[in-house]
Amino acid sequence: MDFKKLECFIALYEEKNFSRAADNMFMAQSSFSAQIKALEDELCVSLVNRDNKRDVHFTKEGSAFYDYAVATLNGYKNIRNQLRNSSSNPIKNIGLFYSSRLDNWTRKISHHNEQEPSNSFGILFSYGREKIEQLISGDVFISLSYRNPELEKLGFQFMHSYFDYEHIGIPYSHPLAEKENLNIEDLKTTTIQVITPERTKVDLSAIHTMINKYGLSPHNFHYQNRIGDLHFSIKTSNSVILMPVDLMPENCKIVPLKSDPGFKLEYGWYFKELNENVQWVLDNL
Repeated sequence: MDFKKLECFIALYEEKNFSRAADNMFMAQSSFSAQIKALEDELCVSLVNRDNKRDVHFTKEGSAFYDYAVATLNGYKNIRNQLRNSSSNPIKNIGLFYSSRLDNWTRKISHHNEQEPSNSFGILFSYGREKIEQLISGDVFISLSYRNPELEKLGFQFMHSYFDYEHIGIPYSHPLAEKENLNIEDLKTTTIQVITPERTKVDLSAIHTMINKYGLSPHNFHYQNRIGDLHFSIKTSNSVILMPVDLMPENCKIVPLKSDPGFKLEYGWYFKELNENVQWVLDNL
């Protein structure tokens, strides 16, 4: 049994709703449901009563298992913190958020570990809620991210690394794909598919800029819950997509939105204290 299944079950028990629980775990609902079903198969009992399609109710086994799941996760976190605090040689982890630079970073870190095995780094690939929890608990002492004021409120320092821009993905069959230069006004009669911003960190300021400064209607934007649905929408001829360029499907023309500062994203490293380990990362990645 892995902790991911326990986390999913706890989220479901507390939300009493598959959709909200999946959102809290930053998972597609189908994947989330598969985790719950796999947990039930592993335990050989039904934890969820599925007779009522609208509300989620739990069997007596499910209610009993919730207490166990919470106690198990809390116990793990406690012993993890005790071991980390008492260790004379804790593992130094670098948290990396998915981006086009990921392969380059992992090669550099692997090369460093080969050259200095006594001063090596672990790598944690983290997403969404998990990433923030790891930062707070100390599992990740440094991480690449969008500028996030909420982290700064928690005492993390930010050091600027580079800028990126929001991007539009245009199907090659779309009339806009034939234009050499895309203007924001060109999108006024187009459906713009967007993965729910808080789930993929699409910067809301880009959407606000399009609406408030360039006159697009809120009705121009159609929000999707799953990246798979977004990729499917690129196959239609009457819509384009707005999402992080690293997640763009290959069968579309990618156009960066550089015409306005509102489309610019600031990336950088977050860390708790600037020690030698953090300085190596800042100097080399």
